[in-house]
Amino acid sequence: MLHVDDDPSASKLVARMLRSVGFRVTSTGGVDEALTVLAAEQADVVVSDLIMVGGDGFSLLSQLRERGTAPPVVMLTSVDDEATVEEARRLGVARFLTKPVGTDVLVEAIEAALKR
Repeated sequence: MLHVDDDPSASKLVARMLRSVGFRVTSTGGVDEALTVLAAEQADVVVSDLIMVGGDGFSLLSQLRERGTAPPVVMLTSVDDEATVEEARRLGVARFLTKPVGTDVLVEAIEAALKR
């Protein structure tokens, strides 16, 4: 699994949550780093923040699709407006979660994304 978030404290928290329930997590700090990692290795699912410096989660998903290598994406964000949710649906985001999110909710979203 690849986790993408430019906030180091949020990244550590999410990675710790996921590792505590048995997921193997690679964390990256932004879109460019995520694309570099995904060019070298596959991920079964991507858990990405939406708003990041240097590119957002939607641009990450679009670039993965252009490459033909888009794993399911679970989007985490503090943005909770209808236009953003609609854009996520249009782009094919597997799950769209509003922060803060508990471990159970995040794991359920990842498991559902993996079944797609």
